[in-house]
Amino acid sequence: MQIKFNRAAFLFCSLALAGFACGGSEKDDPEPEDDAGIVVVTDGGHGITDAGPVDIDAGPVISDGGSGQCTQADQYCNTDDRNGMRCKNGDWVVWTCGEGKTCSRADDGWLSCVPVGGEDGGIDDAGIHEDAGYDAGLHDAGIEDAGIPDGGIHDAGIEDAGIEDAGPDECPPNHFGADCQPCNCDHGICDEGKSGGGECLSCTGNYWGKNCDNNTINCTHGTPSIGIEGNGQCASCDEHWDLAKNCSACKPGWDIAHNCSQLAAGFGTVTDAAGNSYLTTTVDGMTWMAENLRYQANGITCHANTWEDPNFIAKYGCLYEWETVMQLSVSCETEDCTDQIQTNHQGICPQGWHVPTKTEMEKLLIAAGLTDRTDEYDATVSINLRATSWDNGASLYGFEALPAGERDKTWSGCTGRQCFYGFGEEANFWTADQGVDPEYHKRVATELDIVGHNNYVDANNEGYISWPSGAPLTSDYAFSLRCVKNADAAKK
Repeated sequence: MQIKFNRAAFLFCSLALAGFACGGSEKDDPEPEDDAGIVVVTDGGHGITDAGPVDIDAGPVISDGGSGQCTQADQYCNTDDRNGMRCKNGDWVVWTCGEGKTCSRADDGWLSCVPVGGEDGGIDDAGIHEDAGYDAGLHDAGIEDAGIPDGGIHDAGIEDAGIEDAGPDECPPNHFGADCQPCNCDHGICDEGKSGGGECLSCTGNYWGKNCDNNTINCTHGTPSIGIEGNGQCASCDEHWDLAKNCSACKPGWDIAHNCSQLAAGFGTVTDAAGNSYLTTTVDGMTWMAENLRYQANGITCHANTWEDPNFIAKYGCLYEWETVMQLSVSCETEDCTDQIQTNHQGICPQGWHVPTKTEMEKLLIAAGLTDRTDEYDATVSINLRATSWDNGASLYGFEALPAGERDKTWSGCTGRQCFYGFGEEANFWTADQGVDPEYHKRVATELDIVGHNNYVDANNEGYISWPSGAPLTSDYAFSLRCVKNADAAKK
């Protein structure tokens, strides 16, 4: 077959493969040779060839309407040593791909020559562009979007990972100070950063102490004290366990043999009209409340030193004025009301219980170790009646006297907290007895003072009692109350 090949047109038309316009080719009398079976195809930009194997990146294989017209359905890749493409639609149209290229069908359905391992071989889409080196060879692999175009590390995730944001003025996590030294807080949250102090702000888990470096817990029947201010001891106890003994023993009145779940012998309970329940204890045949009364219903005024303890009433009970305790008129502050005081005078005590008399109170003191009634500074009685949580009290019989202190408004101009005295130092209990102070000729009520450690009065620092003592009957004073059961009470 004689072909006159216009190479200028070939070069120009080859640009059409890259998307440029292409003009027509020049040929002189192409005469197909039956023995060769090759038809020259010209289409103004696609599939230009000559009789011999020519390396060409062919675009969509179509014809100019001649006998070599080819459709997508008629295209197929050669399997012989030509390594090219063929089309059969009346006549064969054959051309080859050059070295390093192979025939492949593109996404649009047409055949073309691509680098070996290219479009459908996974290399081009894997990011190694056919131009070998485009954007460092990583264009389509997603690595350009990952942040490494041009072989750099610009947006590779390191900037967004926090290192760029950290900047030269910040420290890595768990470091602090101008030189970013490590925090000494392995089990807590460190005050980190260049402006941080490096100390532990809080501890994790059961760790405690300034550096959150101790997790030794000594608390079997309660909740341990942990964290920066913790010490590993019990912060609170399970029900009826004694915090004063680090929750290792029962509170007075509860039986250790039953894991503090049952009352011990000699103990019981009583409930007031408001539904408050109290532990009771038996002392020398009399049954006493082992807790201070905290009854507030029916207009009863309860004075509470919540400035010292927000839970004052729950733990220490109420502080009452004497006429409130007795449910008598305020006129009794200045008048003789002894004829209004009944045997087993109930006052605000629960049904079947009454305000103790001076005689009953003294019987309690004798049972607690009082031997000399003239010794009002008896340390033994104070120790035996004090709660175990108060200055190492013995809580004999489980009486559990607590240092609620008193409300005393005789202090000139006192308001609020200033009117409370003796919290944490003394317990003051009313009796039902009214009298007259021989010195000041004022109406008084007998009361018992139990005092803890006091360096001014008690040389041995063991505490003492003040008995009998008389408090002026004015609304300025408010003390605690322990009721005694009627059936067991001594008669006046």
